[in-house]
Amino acid sequence: MRVFKLFGGRLRATFLFLVLAILPALVHAEIVKIVALPDTQVYAQNYPEIFDNQTLWIVDNKDSIDFVVHLGDIVEVADNETQWQNANHSMSYLNGNVKWVALPGNHDFKDSDNYWFDKYFGYQVNFSWVVSHYGIYGDNEAENTISVFYAEGYKFVVVALQYCPTGDILQWANNTLSQYEENAVIIVATHSYLNTDGTRTGCGDTIWNNFVKYHNVSLVICGHVPGEGFRQDENVYGYTVYQRLADYQSQENGGNGKLQIITFDFSNEKLKIETYSPYTDSYETDSDSYYELTWEPPEPSYGTSNWQYRRAITITEQSGSTLTDYQLAINVTYDSDMQPDFDDLRFKWLNESSNEEIEIPYWIESKVDSNWAYVWIKVPEIPANDNATVYMYYGNPTATSASNGTAVFEFFDGFEDGDVSDWSVDNQQ
Repeated sequence: MRVFKLFGGRLRATFLFLVLAILPALVHAEIVKIVALPDTQVYAQNYPEIFDNQTLWIVDNKDSIDFVVHLGDIVEVADNETQWQNANHSMSYLNGNVKWVALPGNHDFKDSDNYWFDKYFGYQVNFSWVVSHYGIYGDNEAENTISVFYAEGYKFVVVALQYCPTGDILQWANNTLSQYEENAVIIVATHSYLNTDGTRTGCGDTIWNNFVKYHNVSLVICGHVPGEGFRQDENVYGYTVYQRLADYQSQENGGNGKLQIITFDFSNEKLKIETYSPYTDSYETDSDSYYELTWEPPEPSYGTSNWQYRRAITITEQSGSTLTDYQLAINVTYDSDMQPDFDDLRFKWLNESSNEEIEIPYWIESKVDSNWAYVWIKVPEIPANDNATVYMYYGNPTATSASNGTAVFEFFDGFEDGDVSDWSVDNQQ
């Protein structure tokens, strides 16, 4: 920001710059990670410290984990409240740190009664702080939910279905998902779906034939059957649906904390499934435990028409104070999909509470066409000791420049035209 003042009849130029604690990397791989927790019943019954270890590891790595789903059989004995208390204690570490959702397995029902699941994981208990459910089957229950979240500018829809959902539940899922599935990465999580030999269980066949194959689902993930399994099929539209079983309850200590890390790599069009235990800090890398799959991502869902490309900028606040209307500078390296003069640059700030992207002002202070640009942006809020995300859009050949220093800075004059009529002389003695 260039500000000119007159002191004692002498013209003095004062250059004021606001300093960013950490300049973000502008270009990075678009990676979204989801963690799946399979069949924790043995931990809830005998080894709650292993269950704690899983969720505390997730919290420690929350900056790189976007969502968590529990695949059911949360407890071993459905009417044993101590086990539910243990499970609730472990899962509660995620509250306020990572969005998550749970679904009930067969061990979580007592004679088809869902009382205990609803008491500790039901709608009224977790709706406000777990995840924004866009669809719930039943009245104030959470056995079957559809959740929507955004990451890296892409819309994700997680369909969580109870153990062996009925025809009515699947019809509800069809109707509800149709409202949110456009340009979405869809994950279906359920309890019983695959066997270890890759065949589907009876419940799995029902879910596939009455629901999954009619939607552009990227991944179905399940537990229930001890061991690991995998298959892939084309849906009715010819798209590949990957299907994964992971359940370690029959292994030492109920699985030694093994979980699934599912990575969606948009830049490289890959889907990776890893088996990892934070309890033993070890990966399983055999052919049944690790998959790196070719995957066709959907179109981005950031809602800015005519702009074909987007990059995320992560801003880290380290002073301990929330910053509002904060100006910071970024160096933009030219991309061949940009206009050579950078006229198509636009910036949006992600409002984390509403998942809404809000356009923010910017000013190009200097540039070399087809090379680089030095750009100031004004960020509405950067939370204390946390991250804020700003998205840079480009790739619109008809866009004209929206660079506006007055909108970025409270006091601004670039003096490009030599006009100083907005300034007055302050004669200080």
